[in-house]
Amino acid sequence: MQPPLIAFLLCVSASLPALAQEDREAIRKTDEAVRKSFVGIDIFLKKKTRLEKAELEEETQDAEAQRLLQLAENEQPFETWGVAVEKDFILMADKTLKESDIEKIQVTDSTGTKFEAKLHSVGRNHDFVLLKPVQPRELVPLAFSDWEQPRLGETFHITHADLVDHAWQINVGPYIQTNAPLVDAKGWFCMDIMRPGAVVSDKKGATVGIALDTYLWVLPDGRSSFLGKHILADDRLTDLEKRYEPLRKSLPTTVKRVEVTFRSEKTQDRFMPTDDAQAGKITLFGVALDDKGTLFVAQDLSRDMVRKIEDIVVVDEGKTHPAAFVGLFRGFGGMIVRAEGLQTRPGIVRDGQAPPRGQLFFTATVEDRFGRNRIKLDYNRLFRTERGLA
Repeated sequence: MQPPLIAFLLCVSASLPALAQEDREAIRKTDEAVRKSFVGIDIFLKKKTRLEKAELEEETQDAEAQRLLQLAENEQPFETWGVAVEKDFILMADKTLKESDIEKIQVTDSTGTKFEAKLHSVGRNHDFVLLKPVQPRELVPLAFSDWEQPRLGETFHITHADLVDHAWQINVGPYIQTNAPLVDAKGWFCMDIMRPGAVVSDKKGATVGIALDTYLWVLPDGRSSFLGKHILADDRLTDLEKRYEPLRKSLPTTVKRVEVTFRSEKTQDRFMPTDDAQAGKITLFGVALDDKGTLFVAQDLSRDMVRKIEDIVVVDEGKTHPAAFVGLFRGFGGMIVRAEGLQTRPGIVRDGQAPPRGQLFFTATVEDRFGRNRIKLDYNRLFRTERGLA
């Protein structure tokens, strides 16, 4: 009779090939389920005019925006992938591209066939855009199954595509759920970083969703970053420009131009250049907090700079209204000014709540262009907040 320890080791070693075989089968099933739905996407971008480039140089661009600008300048396509979710729709993780940025979109399917597509819509509650073939054609959509949350130590699969040596490759990667909450809570979270647009499959290879955030999560209320059936049921917004119009018309009644003048400081060194922010005038914009001329200005100033304020005026419909500095609003990195007699309409909902995670909301940037106000409207999404030192 074998000692118990030896018998245990033999049992473990005998089970390892079976587990490895099971993993290989799941990877093959995952590939079979998603391969025909994957497409490679080449987005050819329009080159910016001199004026557009000059304006962009004045703004702080993130790494992704800089990359897109460089690709357009070099006449190189932006390469990514998508997956068919319906017979005539391709889902792509949102790359913040607008129709005005795009020259054309070329798609390559799993048969090697190339065809053109165009932007169709964006998701309301999930971070995706839908593409539609320019000429009618039937695609092979993903079939989504129900999701069973993997427990600690269980596996699932993530599939993405990459263009390598001028050929699209499909990569299926097994993942192990290695994190669990310290305090029991409803919902589910995987702390591994994902590539948005990757397809999520369960441990058996059944397709369950598409990663549309850098993390996979399911909230207690059922909202998620990847569940396929929820993505298919999401609202698809096709008329963003029309939705912008009411906001564009209402903003001038709630957002006002604020001009702040600072005292000039004499310096002993006549060759030392003066700082425009310390000696001169800056133009800012404030949003009305009430109907009594109280404005919140999203510009943080040091106490030293506040002491150097010489004059504040609010410009409204060509008229100037003297204003007073009220205080710094540290909680939001801004300040409050008040112009007595200025008729305003409150532009802030005091009991407003943060939008649900991943849900689309509109943003407005008001800026000074050659002495005139210009409003730029766009959309964005909130996924998480972090605390730290500025």
